[in-house]
Amino acid sequence: MTLLAQGRMVAGLGCSDSHDTKKIEAGKARTYVMSSTDDPRFLDVDEIITNMKAGRVIASTGPFVEAWVNDRPIGSRLHAGDGTLDVRIRAQAPPWMSLDRLEIYANGMLIGEIGEDASDHFLGCETDGLTIDGPDQVVRFNRPVSCHIARDAFINVVAIGYEGMGPVVNPIEGPSVEITDTLLLGVSDLLSKWLGLNIGNIIPVSGEFARNHEIYPYAFTNAIWVDVDGTDADGDGYDYDGPGYIPGWFDEDDAPAKSLEVLSSTTNQAAILAAKVRTRSLTSGLYMPTGSEAPPDFADDPADWDDDPFFFSCGS
Repeated sequence: MTLLAQGRMVAGLGCSDSHDTKKIEAGKARTYVMSSTDDPRFLDVDEIITNMKAGRVIASTGPFVEAWVNDRPIGSRLHAGDGTLDVRIRAQAPPWMSLDRLEIYANGMLIGEIGEDASDHFLGCETDGLTIDGPDQVVRFNRPVSCHIARDAFINVVAIGYEGMGPVVNPIEGPSVEITDTLLLGVSDLLSKWLGLNIGNIIPVSGEFARNHEIYPYAFTNAIWVDVDGTDADGDGYDYDGPGYIPGWFDEDDAPAKSLEVLSSTTNQAAILAAKVRTRSLTSGLYMPTGSEAPPDFADDPADWDDDPFFFSCGS
């Protein structure tokens, strides 16, 4: 999203980077390109290339997520003079795959979240009462979300599952960690001198520990570009004008000064916090975020939107 926020209309793709048939299976990450037909025999190569360049693309490790803004599909450019957006999301997954969370981003900042771990504080989108269906349904979510933006913004939707996809999808085998003779002999020598212990008969002189990385369900849409003011301020030929900053997703200390000016302080705190919550949810099975972690002074009154011209809000 960094490139998009700087106005560079590039497409994000999914690639498994497979170099063999054992360690990394082909298709663990893949790219779906919009086409006028789903029959491979009648695919139009020129159409596929055109749609890929236009960003009419979804990247995924498994889930299939689609999005429309005011009935316009992924990759579209549209005008919404009053900043009111109808973001329709459809997310699908097979019964064996988890799909626990949906996120909506505007200009790289989280403005909406749907799922059991979603904050109950208003981030900009109207998502009260919205839930994701369980594995008994292939279509887990298919409904509109009311959103509002005050300035030009690109909209992305992300779908996340918290359970690994094994054994259907094999983990990625990372490089093994070798416990060398030198290390073990050094530890043995220290324990022998300090505690009088001999671990030579307990721990082998050398060993190897494998590191496998589970593959999780994850998918994102490419951008839908929304113009609000009707002007081409940066002179690139498009009415949409990027905010020109690098999104500070996870650590406010890393966010450039301008990105901190873009959202009001409480909104910025809530968006960054929600991004951190998502990261922790994906990386720690022991961490379960709760709504109480959002800033207690977060202002959810729409009347406050005008206080900051870059305030984004979207119903999720």
